[in-house]
Amino acid sequence: PMEEEIVMPPLSNLEVVGDARMEESDQGLIMVIPLRINVNLKSLTMDELRERRKLLHLSMMGNLQQEAQRDLMEAASTQQLGGDKREETVRGMMADFNKMMDKVKDTDADEFNNDEYYKSAMTSALDMKRGTLRKFEHLHSEKMQQVLPEVQQRIEESNCQDWARDGTVFRIISNTNAFPWEAVAEGKLTEVELPLTLTREQAAVAWEAIKANVEGHRPQDTPEVKYVMISGLGGKTAKIKAREAIP
Repeated sequence: PMEEEIVMPPLSNLEVVGDARMEESDQGLIMVIPLRINVNLKSLTMDELRERRKLLHLSMMGNLQQEAQRDLMEAASTQQLGGDKREETVRGMMADFNKMMDKVKDTDADEFNNDEYYKSAMTSALDMKRGTLRKFEHLHSEKMQQVLPEVQQRIEESNCQDWARDGTVFRIISNTNAFPWEAVAEGKLTEVELPLTLTREQAAVAWEAIKANVEGHRPQDTPEVKYVMISGLGGKTAKIKAREAIP
């Protein structure tokens, strides 16, 4: 009661509005600098500053979504899909991307202020765009006409983001964890103990992974990887190259 209060909004500033002057006071000579409170209406609030990274990330994801949808529409046109069929196909391919966007919207803004989380979120968004386009390309390739129905179903049900990595794609198609798909596809492994439980179809996928290794789908810092050693074939060891097997 009987108290006056002056409240200043956040991010207020003190602005010098005149020349400094010297004045006498009870305590001696002092310098007086004319000031006034200045509020920058364009300044972000504390909450907006806290959410800045999340908003930037959502904006980037929105751009990636639009680019992926545009590229899918163009790709669907080349597959001679009709209007309604094309729209339905593209909408289905974008479902995983839309789920990722909804999840990001529901994520607390403070998470994005963690550098590692922010880096991971950016990588995931880029992988989602690349994987979406690669999955569509695979689903409409000639290879799909030769796969078993259960393989086709497994591919259709897989998450688009997983299709950004060669090794993960091989794992999805083969439906086995008994082969080091990622290490072979990325050129990090030069010797593999072949599991005897591989089916004919899984062995064919392993061959594709090895060919990808040899044909250049490996990091530039491992140029010495030219083949993969495969052991376990009837007690023999073979050097598998792109188009030949040397006993």
